[in-house]
Amino acid sequence: MTSQSTAPVRPSIPRKIFGAGWRVLAFVAAFVVASAPIGVYLGVVVQPEGALRDGVQATVDGFGLFAVIAATVVMQKLVDRGRLTDLGLAPIRVAPDLALGVALGAVLLGGEVGALVLGAWARPTGVAFGVDGLTWPALSGVLNVATQDLLLAGYIFFVLRTRFGAAPATVVASLLFTGLHAGALIEGSLIGGVNLFLAGVFLISCLLATGRLWLTLGAHFAWNFVQGPVLGVAVSGQTLADRAPLVELIGPDWIAGGGFGIEGGLAGAAATLAGIAVVWGVKLLSTR
Repeated sequence: MTSQSTAPVRPSIPRKIFGAGWRVLAFVAAFVVASAPIGVYLGVVVQPEGALRDGVQATVDGFGLFAVIAATVVMQKLVDRGRLTDLGLAPIRVAPDLALGVALGAVLLGGEVGALVLGAWARPTGVAFGVDGLTWPALSGVLNVATQDLLLAGYIFFVLRTRFGAAPATVVASLLFTGLHAGALIEGSLIGGVNLFLAGVFLISCLLATGRLWLTLGAHFAWNFVQGPVLGVAVSGQTLADRAPLVELIGPDWIAGGGFGIEGGLAGAAATLAGIAVVWGVKLLSTR
């Protein structure tokens, strides 16, 4: 008798889709259930006519982060019996990656604003910069960015990547990231939607290049915080701080973004593409 070796059977495409599909749906369901305290807080604790600002907004963002962490733990640990470190959450180079991400996001945003000013598509308003009123927006920004990035590049991305590969997973996750801003896109532009998709690609590139989520978190926070609370410009159609803007976008909307913020114009696309090129360029040089 002769022994014959058999190659491992690869799951079929329908089986992969089913396996990924029910996990993603279960994750979303767990996230929705864990988000219930947000509705209770806003409906019972906060007056219905109260504005979402200061500590209220930070509390809502904190509930959101709790919800995504809870859904992640339930699915990754209890259902899939996996490790949280597989999701890019290994406690390795946390501070350096966060600092590098903050620097990267701030430089990209600052370079973009500088280019708009030089091109006469934006102008300083003359308002003096001050740190007053930045504490709550900073805390809210950290919580909100962590929530979005765990939704974008956390469990859902891991499920898709392990079954279909990094490239298809990046495309789908970036589309989901764009969908998270659907409310703002209703009054936005096609360029804004494309730029949000590119932003998703950039943030996931930070994860793929390092194997950790910390660079993603730092870059995302710096971009939003500098653009919104610091400069006073809308971020994806939303006002993140109640203060006079330091910069006014005066160029055509298709270039400067208009009321949607810098992400609504081609300048936003250029900065995001530059970020993607920097991340993968550094990764390529580091592997030589």
